[in-house]
Amino acid sequence: MIKCIIIGRKNSGKNLFMQELAKADFAIAKSYTTKKQPDDDDKSYNFRHYYISEEDAEIFENKILETEHDGNKYFYTKEEIEKADIICLDVKGLREITTLYPDTAFRIVCIMAANDKRLISAVADKEDKITAEEDFKQLCIAENAEFEEFEDKLTSGNLVIENIHM
Repeated sequence: MIKCIIIGRKNSGKNLFMQELAKADFAIAKSYTTKKQPDDDDKSYNFRHYYISEEDAEIFENKILETEHDGNKYFYTKEEIEKADIICLDVKGLREITTLYPDTAFRIVCIMAANDKRLISAVADKEDKITAEEDFKQLCIAENAEFEEFEDKLTSGNLVIENIHM
């Protein structure tokens, strides 16, 4: 069995890519998140997340691949991962899933986009573009710690994880 992992920095185009995969009937793993649900008019994230409260997040017993971004908790359940063809993860989750599922082959699709393109995406729908740009720059600094080593290994061909196929 081969599962596909989508990985990339914030605003790199992961959602757009995954929406196209969902249209082609690939099963997308939905994470549970304490992030505020977008307005009803914006359905772009609804295929990727189950929106829950902080209290509800604490009662789940079968959480795996837990992470936190921008103060919001994210996790999957084993059942969600096992039925999915496509899983969106951060770098920490990539390392964790290969350990949790050593007999599963994973293919990585890393979405890499230039910071100026990501910035355009990050501020596009925001009223206060100056604050949104400042927030994005802070996010880039925070992401660098997670992504720089991974991206260097990926582009140089030195990312060696036994059950990962590029």
